[in-house]
Amino acid sequence: VQVVAMSPKPASAPTTPTPGTPPTPPAPRALEKYQKMGDAPQKVESKETALTEEKTEEYSEDKSVDRSGGGELVRARCPEESDPELEQFEEEAAHMSRRMDVMLLTVRGVASERDPAKRLEILKHQLGALAEDAAALISRGDSLVYALHARNPLLADWAQARVQDRLRAEWAGVMAEIEARRELAVRAEEQVVELRRLVEALRDWLERAA
Repeated sequence: VQVVAMSPKPASAPTTPTPGTPPTPPAPRALEKYQKMGDAPQKVESKETALTEEKTEEYSEDKSVDRSGGGELVRARCPEESDPELEQFEEEAAHMSRRMDVMLLTVRGVASERDPAKRLEILKHQLGALAEDAAALISRGDSLVYALHARNPLLADWAQARVQDRLRAEWAGVMAEIEARRELAVRAEEQVVELRRLVEALRDWLERAA
């Protein structure tokens, strides 16, 4: 019996694409695999995007109602869970928000005042006119949310997120802007005092030199 050894089939060398020839498209299974690999993250991303857009639209809608209607927000979102005390608090919070907006217009116009001392006086007056009322309303909101938790935790959480937290954040922003402008006014006043001192020193030197 004659045994013939079979030589292994040589591996085909990689084909170099001819210039100007379009690349060969992948096999259907490969395409299906790539599509499956890309589908999962795409679906997750679209879901997260939709959720983010929904939350953004909901926030914008709530903010517009806050500014315009007071207690209408509670009735619009929780018609069966509305609370008269919460509706009244929401109306007062919306009114306080409008007062903050008006005060910010005055505070931002302080820069046009050339005298730093007058700037400080205006800022102090604006803060004093609103600080007590804002602090009292925020404290009242904390007490209201605490009381709501005992009888309606869901409504309490909603009031905390939609009314109380926003009011507190807005007031914190007002305080931060007033403090920043107060620091600028104090720095400007110190520079004016230093400039006056230099002017007096220069005047004395000129009188002695004359």
